[in-house]
Amino acid sequence: MPATHLQGPRPYRSESDFLYESAWLHKKVTIEELESHNWMLCLKPGAAAALVKTSALTIPAIQRFWEDDVKRFNRELLQRDLQLAERLFGSDRISLGAVRAPLSRMQLGKCFYCGARLGSTVHVDHVIPWSRCGSNDLANLVAVDPTCNARKSDALPTTNVIEAAVSRNGLADLAKDQNWECHPDFVRRMGGALFEAAAPGSRLWDSEGKWAEKIV
Repeated sequence: MPATHLQGPRPYRSESDFLYESAWLHKKVTIEELESHNWMLCLKPGAAAALVKTSALTIPAIQRFWEDDVKRFNRELLQRDLQLAERLFGSDRISLGAVRAPLSRMQLGKCFYCGARLGSTVHVDHVIPWSRCGSNDLANLVAVDPTCNARKSDALPTTNVIEAAVSRNGLADLAKDQNWECHPDFVRRMGGALFEAAAPGSRLWDSEGKWAEKIV
């Protein structure tokens, strides 16, 4: 689930495949069978392009069903959570202008990455790239100079950078003043998970605006 149910009433019959080869899939597939296929599904020619073209329709529907299932299995816990969809799937990109000046002041007018004095143009960067997590949490936002922002682009940061971001003094007060979401532990765990998933040799954005490489 759901790989055995995505291609129609008989997705385990190869003649009905239109997304990926599923002749080997069945409801009680074993670990040994999954390992023999390297835990991968082999997309059929054209399937990836078709999924991209229809994503505007399919993604909202899938997310809605997913959110409903999470609520169904966690009713008591989620009675207090009014932002479940954002927690599960991230949020839309929003204007960060409201926190640009406050972040700069909190960082004493210095670029979070290189430590240089910020000039007249200040950028707000997602430490863990928005494209990787979709999080606008204040603990994931830093004031930086345009050069560092351009160099880092959408690179994944090291865990040291993430820890420095979530540990900044004044985050909680700034979040309260700006009525902005701020969950340092969530950002820390999210960054740690992405770091663990990164392949050895991945290029990572390190402290002081330098590059590092994941060793293991």
